[in-house]
Amino acid sequence: MTSEGVVATLDGKPLLSSTPVRWEIRAGVKSYEAEFDLRPADAEALLAGDLRPVTLLLTDGRGREVKIEKLYVIARAPAANEHLARVVVVDGRWWWDHAHVERYFNVRRSVGTKRQRAPNTPPELQPLTPEVAYAPFSLKQRRPWTAREIVENVLAKALRPESDATGETRQWVIDPDVGKLLDDLPVEDLELSDPAGVALRRVLAYMPEAEVVVEASGRVRVYSRASGAEKDLLRDAGAESVGKGHVELISNARLRPRKIHVLFTREHELRFDFSETDTETFSVDERYMQNVLAVPDYQLTVAGRTLAQGTWLDFPSALNAWGAPPHFSILSSAGAWLGAIRRAMVPFLDLWAGIGLAGAKDPRSDWMGRLGAIQAHYRQTFRISPRWMARIWQLKASKVATIDPTTGTRAPALAYADYSRVGSQRSLRTRGGAGIAFMNVVSSPTSSLTEPAGPPAPFDVVIADHDQGIVHLAMKPDVVKIYETTLPSMVVLGEGGVPGTLPLDSGPTDDIDDVSRPIAFNALGDTHAIPQLTPNHRVAVILTASPAGNNSQDANHLQRLTVTPEDVAGILPPALRAGILDSRGPEMEIRVGATIETARVAWMLSRAQDIDAAFGVGEVGDPALGADIDDLIVNLEGDVEGGASLKAITHAVAARTWAALTDRHQGSKTVRLFPLGQPTGSAGTVAHQIDPSGAAETEIALPERLPSIDVFSLLPESTRRLVLRLVQSPGKVPR
Repeated sequence: MTSEGVVATLDGKPLLSSTPVRWEIRAGVKSYEAEFDLRPADAEALLAGDLRPVTLLLTDGRGREVKIEKLYVIARAPAANEHLARVVVVDGRWWWDHAHVERYFNVRRSVGTKRQRAPNTPPELQPLTPEVAYAPFSLKQRRPWTAREIVENVLAKALRPESDATGETRQWVIDPDVGKLLDDLPVEDLELSDPAGVALRRVLAYMPEAEVVVEASGRVRVYSRASGAEKDLLRDAGAESVGKGHVELISNARLRPRKIHVLFTREHELRFDFSETDTETFSVDERYMQNVLAVPDYQLTVAGRTLAQGTWLDFPSALNAWGAPPHFSILSSAGAWLGAIRRAMVPFLDLWAGIGLAGAKDPRSDWMGRLGAIQAHYRQTFRISPRWMARIWQLKASKVATIDPTTGTRAPALAYADYSRVGSQRSLRTRGGAGIAFMNVVSSPTSSLTEPAGPPAPFDVVIADHDQGIVHLAMKPDVVKIYETTLPSMVVLGEGGVPGTLPLDSGPTDDIDDVSRPIAFNALGDTHAIPQLTPNHRVAVILTASPAGNNSQDANHLQRLTVTPEDVAGILPPALRAGILDSRGPEMEIRVGATIETARVAWMLSRAQDIDAAFGVGEVGDPALGADIDDLIVNLEGDVEGGASLKAITHAVAARTWAALTDRHQGSKTVRLFPLGQPTGSAGTVAHQIDPSGAAETEIALPERLPSIDVFSLLPESTRRLVLRLVQSPGKVPR
């Protein structure tokens, strides 16, 4: 193609002016492809032999020329007529899909080392969780791969097919703007099994603001879209051609919010109490529980209502509905039943057998099923107050603290309840011969207004039915067999026993000189009493709950953190700060999902009223939703065992929003042929063209909208590790 000195050649062969000669230097991993018209003989010469690199040369006749190197002619395309030949030309990224990348970088693996899961559980019952480290095969010389090294490794693999086929060594470089970020960014559990181009795109997705381009010289360059270098490109390109696009600095001051409110799900630790006494009652607003069982009967009529099998029903209602078994008329009330249950729950007495046999005379009632339900649920399964469940969106059997940041394992929910251990021969011998059958342990509080009297009981807290608030205490088995079993309350001889205090007489003794106590379970005497579970019993359970919303109260159940542009300008790259201090748009609310982080509110008995008010329960009532409990949020300011810093996440989320609305150049600009034009900053495409009229031009295109900056790139490393659950000891390698 020639016109007053305007020339376009491909490897020295002139290109014809039947179509425009246009070559776009585009960012991304996908190869750019163009078609050019030549004389048939020239096309045959370019297609003869093996693939080899060719050069596209564009000259404007006035001393400016653009040389696009290391291109490849791969095929012919249909031409406009028989006197023309059309060839397909691609850049070096065409080779990238000819290599398959199989890589494993910093892959997590559970190793043999175990860690203590909950330090405050009884020593012989502490569950252990595996520790996580990196698999040795996924490391580089026994240390984790850095993001820069991963990019270099995948890029080297992508360039290999071209080198092997042609002997051509293609240079590559990582710009300093993005290089520092790649050095600091952790990458974990990255597995690649893709064509090289796809693999490189996946790797770059982990690198905030990183982009790749093949330059005119054929060099591969990884650069930062957020560097602001597009301003220099537009300035150096010179004056724009009239009527062929226009670039203008656009102010987004009216779009940028003057304030941003970031909303988090709140997770509260809540304590719920159960009391089985004749005197204590709870008000409707108190955090209380009822002891319930799953109805074993096919149908059961209670207070005029017919309940189906499996319905949760409180013990007094179930016992009154069942009435007395045959020949056990004494068990005609719930009170009498509860007294019998407390005796029958003690092992070795076998008091269940009589009721079970008597039930055989009443075939319409499943007394064996009823006895099984009693044993499975008595003082072990509870229903949270319906008023409180109406205010709870989500209930978890955990606390707010994260005890293993690598796996996200939460501290287990705690149960405080007095209990008794039935000793084995092993435990009795260790007591020097002064053995007793039942070893009582104090754990429960003496009232709903007091702290627990001892350490947590050895029960796993399980949410059996989330919708109805059913909580079950599952006894942990003693794997080392120090104790035979655990009973769901303390044992006492006769009546008596105060929750939170140790009863004096707990059962038979092996001291034959002690005439005041039996030496066998079936021994009766004038001074001997039958062992039973303590008549008075309390349970306190600490769970985690998120308050439910109210359609008329504007998300007051969420934690709200407010930031201004001044708060976050310092954490943005300089190119993305332009104009954000001049933000005149309406205030904006942004919701952060619970999968990223939540506001974790620790339980404190002295602040119970404020915590209740945060759920809209208590004298304050509904308008108090969102009560001032910021001082109870363990992860509000900084990273703690409870979780990642809400303030750091808030600043990152807000900064990302303002960065997308920064003042920036928009549009497209066409200038005289500009040999130095390369994609940089937000300018992702630079096209060099000679049209059929002979005009030699360069077009620079800028996006209408900036790609969203990765919020994790704006977080401090410690916060990022907690949110992404990265292995906390990157240098640790299993032995």
